[in-house]
Amino acid sequence: LTDQTVTGIAALTDDLTNTTNDVQTVTYTFTPKINQGDGDPDCEGGVPVVIDVEINPRPRIDVLTDLILCYDDDAVFDVTNLNTVNAIGQWRYDVSVTYPIGVTGDWAAGLTDQTVTGIGALTDDLTNTTNDVQTVQYTFTPHIDPGDGDGECADGVPVVINVEIN
Repeated sequence: LTDQTVTGIAALTDDLTNTTNDVQTVTYTFTPKINQGDGDPDCEGGVPVVIDVEINPRPRIDVLTDLILCYDDDAVFDVTNLNTVNAIGQWRYDVSVTYPIGVTGDWAAGLTDQTVTGIGALTDDLTNTTNDVQTVQYTFTPHIDPGDGDGECADGVPVVINVEIN
């Protein structure tokens, strides 16, 4: 932008989107000058102000599990954070689960603000008391709290997993 005259809070807005899996830096340089209004050239050479803005990636997660279980088995999840490099703040995820009638598990209320990752990171003890195969649906939604008090980097890419329990 050139020859801006706006000042004050939110005088300029730049809608940033980071499409990578890593934090990115956007550098802004503001250089003041004075237009004397008399037709002579502007007074150039003002002291530049450089501001670096860090933009977190969209939160992403990968989740693996056995998709077919016995009637009284554990759903064991391998959770991988795809934003581990250079994410600023605390990376977390929430899990919601839908148990069909006749199936019980440990996560009826869901899980919030989980940070554990790796093989066997989470285990849900499932039991199917019906005579039919049932489908339990899990939705894992990652988010990042940048720790700056301005709210979370929400709108993470949800991962939906359907587990069949005999």
